[in-house]
Amino acid sequence: MNADGPRLRLGEVWRGIGRLYRDQWRLLLSAGLLVFAPLGLVEALDAHFQELDIDQLDDLAAVGVIALALGHAVTSLLGEVFYSGVVAAGVFRSGDGQRPTIRGIAAAIPWWRLVAVDLLFALITTLGLLLLVVPGFVFLVWFALAGPIVEFERRRPVAALRRSRELVRGSFWRAFAVVVPVVLVTNAVVDAVGAAGRSVIGESLLGEWVGSSLGELLATPLYAAAVVVLTLELIELERVEPQNPGISPSSPCTRTRRPRLRYS
Repeated sequence: MNADGPRLRLGEVWRGIGRLYRDQWRLLLSAGLLVFAPLGLVEALDAHFQELDIDQLDDLAAVGVIALALGHAVTSLLGEVFYSGVVAAGVFRSGDGQRPTIRGIAAAIPWWRLVAVDLLFALITTLGLLLLVVPGFVFLVWFALAGPIVEFERRRPVAALRRSRELVRGSFWRAFAVVVPVVLVTNAVVDAVGAAGRSVIGESLLGEWVGSSLGELLATPLYAAAVVVLTLELIELERVEPQNPGISPSSPCTRTRRPRLRYS
């Protein structure tokens, strides 16, 4: 995509996010309650047990605490994977005129590919942040679209990461202007709502549970909607002005069952 070609329209991206919220709110809410209520309980239990001194526990209790921490990591990953899949699959089915259901979407999601790509994304971004803040943000923007690409184009994890970077490369700063603010807002909302839950209900397991669940329920749809809409806009832009001459009609991105840019 050259400098004189079509450019990513930030206004259209933000309007698309708003339309997705407006038209898919029932699905987003029901899926969010299904995922983040149990996830919030695991996070609350993990936070509670982190205050314990593991050296003072017997062997069985120590194993339980370690298992809970591992379960927290796994459920956090699966919650994000499932929710991103719901948004991407819901957009696809809506574009085809179908009424998406959680059961139908869950059955169609390529679970293990999404889990693997999330692990790779988290590892690469974390390493970038440990090296310097700037590489971390660069990696965050480059690879943010990998999850929706797995869903829309059925690519394998490493190929999805490459494809995300390929799509973003010609519109890096505009993609940055969407992804980074959304990530910062999402983290701020989760922290603020979690603190509010503890303040209103008290420093208790229930307060941690309500705060964590509600924070994720309010915040995660924003990130998921943003990366899905951004992915669709960049794929559409590539079709107007191909970014990579090596892409042919037989490549995965042209064989994808990509929906039209409709969110209702």
